[in-house]
Amino acid sequence: MPEEPMTYGGFYTKEQIRDIVRYAAARHIDIIPEIEIPGHCSAILAAYPQYACDNYPYTVAVGPYWPPKAIMCAGNDGVLTFYKNVLTEVAELFPYPLIHIGGDEAFNDNWQVCPKCQQRIQDKGLKNEFELQWLMNQIEHHLDSLGKKAIIWDDIVSDDMVNTSTIMCWQGLDVAKTAAKHGNDVIMCPTTHCYFNYYQSKDKDERLCMEGYVSLGKAYSFDPMPEGLSEAQQQHILGGQCNLWTEFVNDPETAEYMILPRLFALSECVWSPKEKKDPQKFATKVEFERNLMKKLGYRPSNRTVMELE
Repeated sequence: MPEEPMTYGGFYTKEQIRDIVRYAAARHIDIIPEIEIPGHCSAILAAYPQYACDNYPYTVAVGPYWPPKAIMCAGNDGVLTFYKNVLTEVAELFPYPLIHIGGDEAFNDNWQVCPKCQQRIQDKGLKNEFELQWLMNQIEHHLDSLGKKAIIWDDIVSDDMVNTSTIMCWQGLDVAKTAAKHGNDVIMCPTTHCYFNYYQSKDKDERLCMEGYVSLGKAYSFDPMPEGLSEAQQQHILGGQCNLWTEFVNDPETAEYMILPRLFALSECVWSPKEKKDPQKFATKVEFERNLMKKLGYRPSNRTVMELE
């Protein structure tokens, strides 16, 4: 509601989650949950401060903030137990093979000065703080025991990584190629083409968005298959997705405005052979679909298809 104060809080009961899963399944939609590990965790640390590296009084920030310095203590055995317990419950609620476990933007400043984290590095024979992503490997093994497979953001990718999770690629084509060559499955959602929380036009009257620019044409130019992969490596590229982060999205109308019609562009990119794409035909289809969406009560952006690039 417009008059509701900007606060975070509340929770879903297990039965509410099951109801959401049933509702989505009836519409041929799988819901893949994401439990952020080890960063983006200020809500956890606000409730469970014993899992932090320090004594900072963590709170849950409202709206956009940067940088997300909150991080779980990788040297605290209780952290691993906590996540295992949470994911055991999550795995029971979502009857799908994949669970996303985060891994992005894990600023390790606290790990560099935390005695427990430094001790973990020594005990496990790790090279540095980056390898404290050891925690993610432990979570991956736990999900394996539950009959699930992990999805992890591409921040974890390196030439010598031991992780076998599905990689969600947001940082560009090079990291996607590294993951595919390593043998990991990859979901493509680079910021350059797939972040629909960015501005979709350069008009001065555009509503407030996260800094960045992905026009309808830019979205339509998306090719989820990186160049330079062998035929066998190409099989690891599962497809693409768009992302809508909601720091600047306060109501359903804004969400629809940000997604539509750029969602049409991404759909054609991942569902149609590259040689079948035709910008002019797409432009005609967009106008038809935009008018149809309006008749159905949706509120798409009116940004013109002439912005195709």
